Amino acid sequence: ADIIAATEVTDGAQIWKANAPSGPACRSGLVRTSQHIARTSVEKANLRATGAIIVEMEAAAVGRVASEMAVPFYCVRGVSDVANETFCVDFESFFMPNGTLNVPRLVVYALAHPMDALPELIRLQQRTSLVAKQLAGFLAACHFL
Repeated sequence: ADIIAATEVTDGAQIWKANAPSGPACRSGLVRTSQHIARTSVEKANLRATGAIIVEMEAAAVGRVASEMAVPFYCVRGVSDVANETFCVDFESFFMPNGTLNVPRLVVYALAHPMDALPELIRLQQRTSLVAKQLAGFLAACHFL
């Protein structure tokens, strides 16, 4: 449930400088945006080798738009999974064309694979809940601009 404030964000081709919010101390560094979920520990290690302290999927798009609009850009992220773990669930296969998660299909899959998928989904739910609380507290104590 680490909170990360990006100093820069990259998609691998371009880099956007990120402003640091004033507030509580947190880890900071380069954030790497990926086009898909980094599912395996090997893929996460390869992305980390680029100098990134975390990998996520959205910040580069926000950095690009902020740059085009000439507005301040901040990137604060909460970490819900760790670099040395591999997901057994291929979450990408449960996304619909509009980008939303097909939850009923995911639930059916989890019920069909109760020894692997159910514990992973429960663990991920617990972590994301903790991260959401940590992130909310962090952001409430920050000042931007």
